[in-house]
Amino acid sequence: MRYFFSFFLMISLNGFSQKSIIYADHTYEPNIKTVLIYPSSGESNLARGMQVPVVELGDNLKIEFDDLNAKYEQFHVKIIHCDINWKPSKLNDIEFVKDFNDEIINDYSVSQSTKIPYYHYSSLLPNVKISGNYLAIVWRDRNKSDLIITRRFIVVDNKIGISAIVKQAVDPEFRKTKQQIDFELNFRNLPLRAPKEDLKVVIKKNFRWNQTLLNLKPSNVFEGQRTIEYNFFSNENLIDGGNEYRFFDARSTFRKGFGIEKVELGDVDDVWISTQDNHSKYTYIDAIDQNGLFSPQNLESRNTTVEADYPFFTFTLREKEIKNKKVYVNGSFNNWELNEANLMEFDNEYGGYVATMQLKQGIYNYDFVTIDSEGIVNETELEGNFSETENIYEIIVYTRPQAGRSDQIVGYKLIQCNQKK
Repeated sequence: MRYFFSFFLMISLNGFSQKSIIYADHTYEPNIKTVLIYPSSGESNLARGMQVPVVELGDNLKIEFDDLNAKYEQFHVKIIHCDINWKPSKLNDIEFVKDFNDEIINDYSVSQSTKIPYYHYSSLLPNVKISGNYLAIVWRDRNKSDLIITRRFIVVDNKIGISAIVKQAVDPEFRKTKQQIDFELNFRNLPLRAPKEDLKVVIKKNFRWNQTLLNLKPSNVFEGQRTIEYNFFSNENLIDGGNEYRFFDARSTFRKGFGIEKVELGDVDDVWISTQDNHSKYTYIDAIDQNGLFSPQNLESRNTTVEADYPFFTFTLREKEIKNKKVYVNGSFNNWELNEANLMEFDNEYGGYVATMQLKQGIYNYDFVTIDSEGIVNETELEGNFSETENIYEIIVYTRPQAGRSDQIVGYKLIQCNQKK
C-alpha cells in the first residue's frame, strides 16, 4: 500500500506545474529527499548535515538533493534577495548577484548499490554582492513555475559587535520553563543616525525560522560608547526552553544503532525506531543532541552521497489518544513542517501513535508535536519544557542603509545556553 500511495502522490503533484513560490524552507514533491544547503567549504559527510546555511559575504553555499524518481531531469537554480520579513526585495538580479542568476544543475550522479535507486544533484549557488536574506529556488526544465525546492539562507557582512548571554528566566514565574537572552550591540564600525530605529534584531532558536524572537526594542542606547543594550524587564526576550531532541543512529542496516529497535532486511529495508513515550512526565535529563539537525551517513560506504539507502522508518509513541489534536513526528529532515508526510496515526491495537516515512540512512534528531483544531502548535506537550535545555541561538542584526532599498545583515552571533562571549 505504501508504494502505491507514494507513486500516486508523485503523479498527482507532478501533474500540477503551476506552483506558487513559498518564501520558506519547502519541498514541493515527495520524491525529492534529503535537501541540504551549507557552506561550500564544509563538504565532508559529517559537516554537510551539521552546518547551517549561513556564510560571510564573498563565500559560497552549495545545495544538494536526491530525486527518488530515479531518472535524469534538468533542474535550474536561482536566488532571490528578500527583506527582513522574507518578502522579495525591490532589487534586480544585477544589484545583488555577481554572475548569471539562472544555473542549470549539471553536477549529478546515480545511486550505487542501493535498493532504492535515485539521482543525486548538487550545485553551487550564485555568489552575491550584498548581505541579507536569500531564497534559493530550484525548478524543473524551463518552467519556472514547476517548483521543486525553496530554501532560505543568509549572507552576513559583520560590522556590528555582539555580546550576549542565554540563561534561565529571571522572572520566578518562568524560571523553570523559559530561557532569557540578554545582549548588547557595538556599532562603532557602522555610522547610524538613529540606532534604535536603524537596527533590527531577529533571534532564532536551534536554527529554526519558526522559533524566533522578533520586534525587540533596545532598553538603553549609549551614544558615547556606541553601544545598545537589550536587557528586558517585561519578558520580551523569553522563549520556551523545550527539551533535548530525541535521537537515533541509522547509519547501518546490518546492525542496530542507538535508538533502533529492529531492522528487517528485504527488497526495501524496514527500520523500527525504539518505542518512545511522553517526556513531559519526567524531569530534565541532560543529553547530547544536534539541536534538531540530521546528517546523512552510511557506515558501510565511503560515499554517503550516492551509496546511502532509503529504508522505511517507523516511529512509535506509546501515549493515550489525544482528543481533538493531531500528533506529528518532526525535525529538520522535514523542514519543521507539519504535513501528511509526518502525521502520526493512532493505532488502537498498538495503543499509541505510529508513523512511517522514507528517509536516507544517517543520524537524526526529532521530536513529537501536537496541533489543535485551531492550528495552535505545541512542542512541549509531549516533550516537556525546561530552562536547563542546551539550546543554541542565532542573533541576526539587520539594517537598511540610507536611501537603500533592501535590508542587509550587519551582525551575526551564535550563542549557547549558559555561555557568554
